[in-house]
Amino acid sequence: MLNAARGGQPEAWQRIVQLYGPLVYGWARKGGLAPVDAADVTQETFTAVATQLTRFDEHRRGATFRGWLRAIVRNKVVDLLRARGTEVARGDRKSTRLNSS
Repeated sequence: MLNAARGGQPEAWQRIVQLYGPLVYGWARKGGLAPVDAADVTQETFTAVATQLTRFDEHRRGATFRGWLRAIVRNKVVDLLRARGTEVARGDRKSTRLNSS
């Protein structure tokens, strides 16, 4: 599926969004976002995935698509909170509530 998405196949992208969209949205909500903000972060996450998918190396030891995706969501949540002037716990990307879920 990832290789098909890398190749630009629309069906593969639809499947990725269908499978991972609810998960991404849930992670954003667990990160403290309101529903509308979580929806925005979900869209921004898949935009980032579309532009960066060729950089994801599933053959690297310990690498998983889900883990990579979760890191993108965490970064997008933190970026949104910082843009709004919301203090992020301990001031780093790794401290959002996304890590504990």
